[in-house]
Amino acid sequence: SPASNSKLYTAALGLDRLGGDYRFATPVFATGGISPGGTLRGDLVVVGHGDPSWNTRRLGTNFWTVFEPFVTILTNAGVRQVSGDLIADATFFHGQPTGSSWTIDDLRDGEVGLISALTLDDNLAQVRVEPGAKIAAPCKFTLLQPGTGLIFSNQTTTVAPNVAAHLELFHPLDAKIIFLLGQLPVGGTNQILDVMVPRPADWFAQALKLALARHGIKVSGQARGVAWPQAAGWNPANAAKLGTVFSPPLREVVRNFMKPSQN
Repeated sequence: SPASNSKLYTAALGLDRLGGDYRFATPVFATGGISPGGTLRGDLVVVGHGDPSWNTRRLGTNFWTVFEPFVTILTNAGVRQVSGDLIADATFFHGQPTGSSWTIDDLRDGEVGLISALTLDDNLAQVRVEPGAKIAAPCKFTLLQPGTGLIFSNQTTTVAPNVAAHLELFHPLDAKIIFLLGQLPVGGTNQILDVMVPRPADWFAQALKLALARHGIKVSGQARGVAWPQAAGWNPANAAKLGTVFSPPLREVVRNFMKPSQN
């Protein structure tokens, strides 16, 4: 039952059926042609197949590093602008985005990220909270990853130096707002809280759009994700593959979630 045990079987099954050399493939498609000036006249589509390796916290890299292969694909294809949408297609996974044994508390305490065919940082964002400048002032908070779409209501307060610190996040299932609750003592240390991102494919799309803009590639349309049971909304038969991003070999992927307590 514990994840520390369950992942032994997950790793063994993957290595047995797929082999240690297996790499997750994430193809990139264009639904229209590319003009001589570099405008993709259509949508840009990234199709996820479950690559779990885009985890900057575990790899110790910059958040934007995971998007470099996608930038390279568009650069090599001569794309400087996308006239349509950026679609993150996560419909490859058919089923609920939650584990069969999860409890309601698992969805609220930042211990789990939703299951998705497109995954960034285990689909968990981080909030850094620091005490205010004086007693009774709200604590200051910073969302460390861009593009999540998360909305916070800061209900924290700064307390006297001899009062214990306590912080928590509360995300009502029927609301988009996440409440940041608790207290930090004035002059105390910062704390980091994990928060589940409720729409992983949307986060991937928004973050990739921002990453492309950093390299001068503009997406004129929306950045949006699609996941089961939604229809993908595009036809691969009418699209051209621009390239494919491959994960590290499965033996390395397995090591990264087996060796640390990464469940």
